[in-house]
Amino acid sequence: KELRRLKQARGQAEPRQAARREEADDLNGKDCVDWSSLTEWDDVKATDHGATRVKGKMLLSSKHEELPESEREYKGRFVLQGCWQWDVSGKNVAKTVLGCDMVSAPIQVQELKILAAAGTRAGKARTVCATADEKNGYINELLHGDAVWLDLSKGGHDLVPDHLRERVASMRQPVVRVVKAMHGLRRSVFDYEAGRDTRFVDRNLTLVEGSRCIFSYTGSTGERCFLGVFIDDQIALGHEDAVREMYALLGRDVTRPDGSTSPRFPFKAPPLFGLKQHVLGLDLEIRLCGDRAEVSFSQADYSHHWTGKFEEEFGLKLSPQVTPGVAPAATSETKGRFASVARSYVMAAMFSA
Repeated sequence: KELRRLKQARGQAEPRQAARREEADDLNGKDCVDWSSLTEWDDVKATDHGATRVKGKMLLSSKHEELPESEREYKGRFVLQGCWQWDVSGKNVAKTVLGCDMVSAPIQVQELKILAAAGTRAGKARTVCATADEKNGYINELLHGDAVWLDLSKGGHDLVPDHLRERVASMRQPVVRVVKAMHGLRRSVFDYEAGRDTRFVDRNLTLVEGSRCIFSYTGSTGERCFLGVFIDDQIALGHEDAVREMYALLGRDVTRPDGSTSPRFPFKAPPLFGLKQHVLGLDLEIRLCGDRAEVSFSQADYSHHWTGKFEEEFGLKLSPQVTPGVAPAATSETKGRFASVARSYVMAAMFSA
């Protein structure tokens, strides 16, 4: 029985460990930290009074929860725990280390509607929509500002390469400098978006005045399109020639006037072009009407998700037949059963509406 238990435990641990190793190898392969900087935190404090120290944590998620644990597909994601960022005096400065401008400004639903209106006006009967998702996201850009050091004694050991494990184990408080804008650090999103936007400008995209997430592009034939970004998700609408030309530019390196290289956008998959798209939880459909185009949005998937979740949890079928102004009457079977989750479902219904 003991041998069987050990084999079962090993079978469950191996997929998890493999996911951890894959994530660590991926981050180390992209030089997210500088292992040549490995040192003691006390040595950093003595020489760099602006440095800060953060912890890291490896998170695991799995697909196919219905399968036995040994058969599930696991995905690792190493994140910096940016809510705790200590300076050399030991003070947590996470809430004061950022300025008010160092916040993300992803595209919102209202801006998406403006993007659709501008894109269809530019594209007219040749309007097309394209979506793309940048691979690796934040870690495509460098982390700027004062040095940030990953504390390897506080959860960062998952990243340590095999040839350095013995050395790290012998140190009192080993740290290594963070080089890329890794997930979890509060300023990473700012550094990523600043670098990403610079790459857009390098390819002749122009930030639309009054926006921080919508860009315009004019193609070689004078046709235009507009690009909206939500962190590393992209959606473009406009004249088909301009959209395709823009994505051809985004997909290759370009040389800046000073001779340096502006790296391409590595996409998880080739951009999708069409009149129907599913992006950011929304279904978008373009209808060509003569010499113009119309766009409609819906959130059917989101609504079906919440109603399905409700029905699965409580075993009750939600009826679409609701009399306006008349609340459904509670019965002895339903009264009080939904109190613990009522707020979540009401907010979900309001958002989808």
